[in-house]
Amino acid sequence: MNKVEFNQQNGTLFFRFASLHSFFSNSRTHFSIFRKQTSRLLSQLVCLLLHFGVFRKRTSRLLSQLVCLLSYSSNSRNPETIALVAKAIENLPEFSQADQHGSFLR
Repeated sequence: MNKVEFNQQNGTLFFRFASLHSFFSNSRTHFSIFRKQTSRLLSQLVCLLLHFGVFRKRTSRLLSQLVCLLSYSSNSRNPETIALVAKAIENLPEFSQADQHGSFLR
């Protein structure tokens, strides 16, 4: 498989903070060599979650992408797929690049 495909049409993901924290704690072992990318993604999620649901659509999209990346990486861990996952994390949109229409609305 040459690219990671994200299925964003299956609905919105909702996580409680405790389950999200344990999920990231478990994922640190899979991404120990990508700490910079993982910490950047976590900081984006924290910034999004601090707005109390204003960016609900964007937060769920970012979480679903992260879940797809982690599940894809844990199923087949070899150097090629790990490099592919790292590249996909680096290409995630920054927090400042949120849509002007839709993501800012409830």
